Amino acid sequence: MPSPRLASLPIALALVALAGCDADSGPSRTEQAFRWAGEVPAGGWVRVRDLNGSVRVARAPGREVVITATRRWRGRRPQEVRFVAERDGGNVTACALWGGRGECSAEHYGGGERRRGWFQRLFDRRASVSVDYLVALPAGVGVDARTVNGRVIVADVASEVVARTTNGSIVLGAAGGRVDAQTVNGSVRARLDGLPAGARVALRTVNGSVTALLPEAASAEVALKTVNGRVKSEFPVQVSHGDRRSLRGTLNGGQARVALETVNGSVTLGRL
Repeated sequence: MPSPRLASLPIALALVALAGCDADSGPSRTEQAFRWAGEVPAGGWVRVRDLNGSVRVARAPGREVVITATRRWRGRRPQEVRFVAERDGGNVTACALWGGRGECSAEHYGGGERRRGWFQRLFDRRASVSVDYLVALPAGVGVDARTVNGRVIVADVASEVVARTTNGSIVLGAAGGRVDAQTVNGSVRARLDGLPAGARVALRTVNGSVTALLPEAASAEVALKTVNGRVKSEFPVQVSHGDRRSLRGTLNGGQARVALETVNGSVTLGRL
């Protein structure tokens, strides 16, 4: 006679298969789920917080900030996602919150539900949802864009930029001063059309390459570092320390600071 554990195994496997089919199968569905528009003064910040999905930022044609979010899922019944936009003086923070929990503020973000295991999905047949943000950003307004699973893309922004993700790449195009971009699993690539005196640029990842493209006349102290990979500079840097995995030096007087770092990947300082 088979043991009770073995006898129940086919039933459990059938239930898991049924839950997976109901939750994440079927045609892909997309809908615009959120829109916020308003003015943010020069020097203010727009902060976007996401848990699962991409964040894209582009130059706005006027002075109005516009934040939109699109939900994507497969299946009949998607997870619940709430959208919040909070004013904080001259700043605004927009968050996607999964489920009934979550926290959205300038200092803290709790996205709510985390990725569900098979047992939880067995009794909760909601389809997993991803949220893609699109932000139109006026010149002079800083952006702080963060997600966990997804890419961050910032195009043609004339302001300070902070970009964070855990699983995804970061692509930046900026000309307004400080740039701070970090990911864990993904590459970081930045085109810096302007690098004013005193600007600080820090691009970091763990698993992936890091590339910064600078104007021909850029003036900066540079620090390039990798653990498993190589560093390369297309500029004639006045080197204070250098080998195939690290380089420190000065470029055209060193009026800004540029730090590029990875653990597993290459590091490149290139010309525009």
